[in-house]
Amino acid sequence: VQGLGERGVDSHELEKAADELSHRGMALEQLPSAVLLGLAVASTKSAALAVCLGKVANSAMLSLWKWPTGEAIKLMLALAKAKGGLSGSSLRDVLREISKVVSPHLESLPAAELIRLALAAASSKLQDSAFDLQEAVAREATRRLSDLQPAHLLLLTQGLVSLGGRHHSVRQVCGFWSELLFDDGGAEDAVSERRRDLEKGRALSIEQLAKLAGIIAPVEPRLDQGTSDPPRGALRG
Repeated sequence: VQGLGERGVDSHELEKAADELSHRGMALEQLPSAVLLGLAVASTKSAALAVCLGKVANSAMLSLWKWPTGEAIKLMLALAKAKGGLSGSSLRDVLREISKVVSPHLESLPAAELIRLALAAASSKLQDSAFDLQEAVAREATRRLSDLQPAHLLLLTQGLVSLGGRHHSVRQVCGFWSELLFDDGGAEDAVSERRRDLEKGRALSIEQLAKLAGIIAPVEPRLDQGTSDPPRGALRG
């Protein structure tokens, strides 16, 4: 079933097999984390597996506390992309358990993994259910502002703006962009050093600046003028 789903097979026969799998109960719960994760990932490629995704997710939830952090993150990404099959309440329950596994390890995650989490949590499918994890990612992102590559910070900004312009972390990120893109003479040493790095060839391209302006635009009315103007003004300059 997993192998066919991974190849994108979408047939009535596969749907019947997936339905039978969903009724295996205890046997499904005893599957290794790698197999449960594989079934969830396969459901992103085949709608036929949607019928068993709820049972797969519920089975995973029982053992998530002992899953490796990387596998828990991959499960969340799979749920964000899955082609249906999971109710709102089940999704919230699974994401709550994923958050318990992932949150204590956010500090040690590489930037790329943090970005993947932020974008998944902000996806239209998970956004209402992954708020706590999104906030935890936002807090970790603000701790790393001076260390992030501009391209990474751009993607993190994209994943965090759905928290809203009034959210402290969003204001902090946008404020950092303001200091990074414009020399106001009063920036802290870390920001000044970061700006010098940008000037050595790591600055955002015109396309990336346009993307940044588009990302910030929806929350701009909630930001104070000093925070929102510089990123937007970068396009006018």
